[in-house]
Amino acid sequence: AQVRVPRPARDPLTPSRHPNDTYPVPPLLAMRVLCTTAALAMGQAGASKVQVLVITEAGCPPCQAAITGSLNDMVTAVGVSDIVHLIHHPFGNNYYTTTECGGAPYDPTIRHCWAARCAVDSPAADCFTGEIVPQHGEVEKNVNRMQACAKNLTTTWEAYWPFLVCMESNYEAQGLDATAACASKASLSNDKLQACYAGTDGDAAQQTEAQATVDHPGTPYVTVNGEEVTDLSTVLEKVCDSYAGKKPTGCPSTLI
Repeated sequence: AQVRVPRPARDPLTPSRHPNDTYPVPPLLAMRVLCTTAALAMGQAGASKVQVLVITEAGCPPCQAAITGSLNDMVTAVGVSDIVHLIHHPFGNNYYTTTECGGAPYDPTIRHCWAARCAVDSPAADCFTGEIVPQHGEVEKNVNRMQACAKNLTTTWEAYWPFLVCMESNYEAQGLDATAACASKASLSNDKLQACYAGTDGDAAQQTEAQATVDHPGTPYVTVNGEEVTDLSTVLEKVCDSYAGKKPTGCPSTLI
């Protein structure tokens, strides 16, 4: 999952991308980011909150390390969650099977094709009707779905985040079986999670996350106010540096 693949327009066999390559944000996602409530959009003293976008898939070891490590350190630094609006999409490098792009076995070129046709405002008719092709197997697909359900059942990212961290921490040992304990730890209803997962609400939650997952070079994919963060050890510093208001005490002392 850490390998960064190029956009389909370039040589699909080249395992790297040019540093000037850009990946446009579909208008749908841009609108979702911009149209947050006033409470979510504003931090202390009226300063705008820092927008943090996180794209991962559950079975990706570097994604697990980022969520449980540097990203969680940023989120739990004193006062920093108050200046952040975090959006996580638990679909990552997965894609749906379509007639035009193809399906299994997993292929990053197919993923880019799918994203170009489907992670847009007006997706093709078959974008979300085929089988999901996960990068790291069926357990990943199932845990992604449960995380999408947890997002759907919570009203804030702060309420969802502890469940995500717990699931990623226990992925290798338990996979989907960690759900009940993680739900309890995050004060979520396991019954509601299981009902979502087993029904059409789970289908809808997965589709919502898939369509909002912009094309990206690899995972974990993290941006701060639209700028990609390639060294996640610096994410706290970048968030604090991007905030125009009074820096919280959890920010690096050099920025306060």
